[in-house]
Amino acid sequence: MIGPEKIDNALYALHLILVRARFMAQHEEPSQVAKLLDYAEMLPRLIAAEEDMTEQYREYLQGVIESFPVCRYILEKFDEPSVPQKW
Repeated sequence: MIGPEKIDNALYALHLILVRARFMAQHEEPSQVAKLLDYAEMLPRLIAAEEDMTEQYREYLQGVIESFPVCRYILEKFDEPSVPQKW
């Protein structure tokens, strides 16, 4: 699970990764899209885990931006106190 204060941020971060993957599918190599989607694949499991995985989720997002520096904003959105009301 993700701590209740971060669940919206975690879902928003996953949403942003999928949006980025869609953009990449139109402009970049398929192998890069697949790599980003490999990261996205694990995130729902962290959200659904019985124990608190908030820190692990953040660390996983850190791995995303190490592989895809253009995605830095995704970690920033996770770290913000709240997410936009309409996304």
